[in-house]
Amino acid sequence: SRGARLLILDEPTAVLSPVEVGELFSALRRFRSEGGAVVIISHKLDEIMALADRVSVLRQGRLVGTHQTSDVTPDSLVTEMIGRPVTLATSYPRQSPAPAGGGAEPLSLKQVTVRDAAGVVRLDDVSLSLRPGEVLGIAGVTGNGQPELAEVLTGLKAAESGTVYLNGKAANRADPAMFAHAGVGHVPEDRLKRALMPGLSVAENMALREYDRPPIGGRFSFSMAQARKFAQMLADRAGVKLPGTQVQIRGLSGGNQQRLVLEREIRIASHVLVASYPSRGLDIGAISAMRDMLARARDAGVAVVLMSEDLDEIFALSDRIAVLYAGRLMGVMDRADADRESIGALMSGRNLSEAA
Repeated sequence: SRGARLLILDEPTAVLSPVEVGELFSALRRFRSEGGAVVIISHKLDEIMALADRVSVLRQGRLVGTHQTSDVTPDSLVTEMIGRPVTLATSYPRQSPAPAGGGAEPLSLKQVTVRDAAGVVRLDDVSLSLRPGEVLGIAGVTGNGQPELAEVLTGLKAAESGTVYLNGKAANRADPAMFAHAGVGHVPEDRLKRALMPGLSVAENMALREYDRPPIGGRFSFSMAQARKFAQMLADRAGVKLPGTQVQIRGLSGGNQQRLVLEREIRIASHVLVASYPSRGLDIGAISAMRDMLARARDAGVAVVLMSEDLDEIFALSDRIAVLYAGRLMGVMDRADADRESIGALMSGRNLSEAA
């Protein structure tokens, strides 16, 4: 509308449903056909391959290659991005049998409604149940109630109405410590603001969830030596090489920060792990490692809640897929029954009959 001849778009599809992505790409192709130029910055290689004529690859702030899109493949781009071949799996088969049914669900919601500080409804009459040894994917365009759902599931926010059941018992007061001690782990969407203290050491950050438990601490004690030993153990398990546990955690890469947060929370998550956008801001190598860790938690019998704006990630890891739109639960589908069209329609606020 301003008569621009160049559009620069930075991750433009992050808050769009699949239907809206298609509409955006159609508009960009029209703009290109009329002589306009488009620069699109994205980590979604399928979108780059579908839209771009040329593709440039950045690694650690340096331009490492520019190619005609017709001359490259997603795999060759990944190798250039990471410096080594990495393939994201399209499915994560179980390494152990799924837990038998029966018994109390580790966490469930019944007709839960949540409002924000301004009184706006963010979750609207949501009923949802988690199952041991299952990944429940939460699909939806960013900003449709996902943060509030994560906060309710981890005891950070109380429901205005409805009931939250934790290990079969009602737990409607906001008490994250109680949820953590009941075996609920949480990987927030913003690791530096919500999961870590950037100015503290790796050892101090890894002890944040267990500073009050032996051998690190207790009622009136804290052992830095034990915290460092504990942090090194988590780093070894997560495959993170550290210059030392005393370094500030802000000095690590985003991928290594996320691996450490995830390993720390998996220790807490004996029953439930809530992971909000765990691949956000990570390179493809770190994403692959993160997905493997979530799959291992599932195989250990943990109920995993995966919130993601990446449908490929949802389809690769989930056993069931729930869709949020404007705070409402539009539906829950078995992965075997779901496809991109049906999930995309629900994400856009349409039911399946309207999509058909």
